[in-house]
Amino acid sequence: MAKQIAAGELNVASVLHDFINTAALPGTGIDPDQFWGGMEKLVGEFSPRIRALLNKRDDLQKQIDAWHVSKKGQPFDLQA
Repeated sequence: MAKQIAAGELNVASVLHDFINTAALPGTGIDPDQFWGGMEKLVGEFSPRIRALLNKRDDLQKQIDAWHVSKKGQPFDLQA
C-alpha cells in the first residue's frame, strides 16, 4: 500500500501529495494549504453523492450479470 500523508482531514498518497506540491502548484499562485483545503472541501461535499452513484452502478451491474446468467446457453436475441 502506498505511503499516506495527512492533508487536513484527507489521507493522500505521498507520491500524489509530493507531485501536487512540487510540480503542479509552483507558478500557479496557489498555495499548497489553499489547494488541499479546497480539495478537502470538495471531497467532503461530493463523497456522499459519489458513493451513492457507485452503489447504483453496482446494483445495475448485478442486474446485468443476472440477466446474462439467466440467458446462458440460449441463442442471442437482440430484441431481448
